[in-house]
Amino acid sequence: MSHLKEREEKVCLNCNAAIYGRFCHVCGQENLEPHESFWHLVTHFLFDLIHFDGKFFSTLKYLLFKPGYLPAEHLRGRRADYLHPIRLYIFTSAFFFLIMFSFYGEHKNPKKTYKEKVESIHHLLQSENKKLGLSKDSNDIIVIRQSILKYQNKLEILKIDSNYSNVDIENEIVFQGNNENDGGVIGKFKKAIVTLGKNDEEKEKLMESFSHAIPKALFIILPFYALILLLIYIRNKKFNYVNHLLFSIYLFCFTLILVLFATCLNSLLKTIKIDFTGAIVLITLGCAMLYTYKGLRKFYEQGRLKTILKFFILSLSCFLLAFLAMFIAFSFSALTI
Repeated sequence: MSHLKEREEKVCLNCNAAIYGRFCHVCGQENLEPHESFWHLVTHFLFDLIHFDGKFFSTLKYLLFKPGYLPAEHLRGRRADYLHPIRLYIFTSAFFFLIMFSFYGEHKNPKKTYKEKVESIHHLLQSENKKLGLSKDSNDIIVIRQSILKYQNKLEILKIDSNYSNVDIENEIVFQGNNENDGGVIGKFKKAIVTLGKNDEEKEKLMESFSHAIPKALFIILPFYALILLLIYIRNKKFNYVNHLLFSIYLFCFTLILVLFATCLNSLLKTIKIDFTGAIVLITLGCAMLYTYKGLRKFYEQGRLKTILKFFILSLSCFLLAFLAMFIAFSFSALTI
């Protein structure tokens, strides 16, 4: 309810219906004076912001620490105190990919020019040649000569790339032939696969497009995940497809938050020269699995043995869906670069 002054006229400004009380019984609009002061505008904004934040943080608390609680509350009809699951999913996914893209965009290494790359390799070659002249150990000499050969090969590759390499020209001819014979879609897909083995600039362009396609892929597989739940719990008539979909939405929201936290923590540790990537991946995977199991137990209210069995079926299906999502994301990026 707003703190603005109520109109004396008992006719709705929105639908012209007669009003009995403060709110219109036809459209629900509050019967307030249309001319509000700046202070009223500010207080109304603050009230809505605090109200949203209150709902958001209470929803987030239950989402993170009480698996299966929010979809169970939604199923019981207790919804006023929590954010709607669709709004929560949109907000969480938007926040997740915004932070991920901006974070890695800021920390991305600047691209070197051709001259800078050549100078860098020449500097490394001079350093290795000095080591070669000073070294007397036969094993060290072998290692140094291998390094020199590696840097010389890099110089040759750079020279070829700088003049639009013959390899690229041959690839373009092949791609044109494939596009004529196999169709444009197949030709683009083949070109994307070959791009993974080409220079870093082309590879980076493809991977950037791939990372932006992941949200679309996740959105596509979400209803399929709910369909798997429907098949697993098909004998339980208490739940319909929408109930399974709501459970999947809350689970996906938690997963995005968990992955974001783990990624930021790993990046923070790397800045202080600590690499716990393997341990963080294992802990994140373990937390996701434990959360899913507890969520299934809470929401579907079945025994441990049945839940464990269905959890393993769901996990295997989830792995296949994840593989499908990556394939969809790569295919989409291959066709749009």
